[in-house]
Amino acid sequence: MSPLSAFTSGLKVSAIGLVAVISAGLAQADAFIIGYHAYLNGDSYGATQAWKPEAENGDLMSQLGMAKLAIRSRDWAAATRWNDAAATQGYLPAKAWLAMRTRQSETATSGQKGAALLTLKEADVQGFRSHNVSTFRASNTARMEPRNRYERAVAKYSFGELSIATGEFNAELAQGNSNAKSWLACISVHEPIAGKDTPPRPLSEADARSYLLSRTLQGDWIAAMCAKSAFPDNASAQYILDGLADLMGHTSVAFVPDHGMAMVLYEGPIDVSLTGIQKILSPSSVPTISTVGLRPGPEGILDRVSARQGTLYWQCETVSGDGTTEVGAQIQFNIASDGAATATAATGVWLNGTWYSNVTSLTGKAYINRSGEPIIDMKETVVLSQDPLPEEYSWSGAGDSHLLVFVEKQTSPTEGGEYVMNGTLTTSFGVSPYHCYEASKL
Repeated sequence: MSPLSAFTSGLKVSAIGLVAVISAGLAQADAFIIGYHAYLNGDSYGATQAWKPEAENGDLMSQLGMAKLAIRSRDWAAATRWNDAAATQGYLPAKAWLAMRTRQSETATSGQKGAALLTLKEADVQGFRSHNVSTFRASNTARMEPRNRYERAVAKYSFGELSIATGEFNAELAQGNSNAKSWLACISVHEPIAGKDTPPRPLSEADARSYLLSRTLQGDWIAAMCAKSAFPDNASAQYILDGLADLMGHTSVAFVPDHGMAMVLYEGPIDVSLTGIQKILSPSSVPTISTVGLRPGPEGILDRVSARQGTLYWQCETVSGDGTTEVGAQIQFNIASDGAATATAATGVWLNGTWYSNVTSLTGKAYINRSGEPIIDMKETVVLSQDPLPEEYSWSGAGDSHLLVFVEKQTSPTEGGEYVMNGTLTTSFGVSPYHCYEASKL
């Protein structure tokens, strides 16, 4: 196997320098969303690269993502491992999944199966009912009766008695039960029920939506259950949030991986690009082009990026997934006053003692996001020249690569000039960290 074959038996080399490891500097939520983008686009490898390091470090959402990948591939040992990790953190749907596996096991003892049934009854009375058909209806097993005000409120919610449930959840919230607020947010976006009074709105639509999204990304299964109701007229949002609910253990959600079929079922276009997903799940992080302060004087950072022309360039580098082979690129950017950006990238890689190069052009935009961070967001568009690689390798095709980098000023420059770029490169092969520095001082 080639030293670059971190993804497949013959690694395809991206035209702007590919590596199969996600940047350790990404925040957990960012890493999860990048993995979720790969997952929704059928890239299990890319999702694994994003989620596994975070999952091993205890991130609940990444553990659930790894569990879902294992379930899809019918790797029951891995699915059990990751659900057990999530259950250890108290995640109720993971406990219920493990209980179902025990109930279905031919080797489990009657005592183990009895304990598993008790777990499923606890999940039901708490409001998690994805396994109710097989647990109760198929076997005529009696359900657990509500034992306290919170559980009675959950039962009222399930019966559509939302006004009564609202009063009881408010009382629970006043006593410090944080789960109650998730149910109140669900009531706030609940669709009207035929034959029932108009649902109360204990939270405003904006507050309910914001709360449900933030809690979902923190691993709140209650919020995940009804977050899509906050987007009644947005097919993409409903699809993205149904996929998330399914990933988080709501197996009763009829999630369809095929995007074409999804557009029919959701009656609208489906946008599962990284930006499209961020707009729904993390709207505050979605970059917006701003002409105000875009180029703050001749020494502005984006002017500095664009100033490296001629013999001056940005040196961008990374290594292969196994750490044995360097992959790099030299890039020159041209950023117009309106933020339109173009670039030429010359990628090079040593393979078996021979240097191979690939020159491509990129187009995109540069802007200042809401946090005041300079961003360059570009896609590869045209291959200008290309050395043929050995038979077991291939360059990515035009349009396959998406480069997203933040431009930062170094407080103590250790390489090149004062500024560096850090971000990610997304291709059909996965998500990779990307680092650039000024090759020489201006």
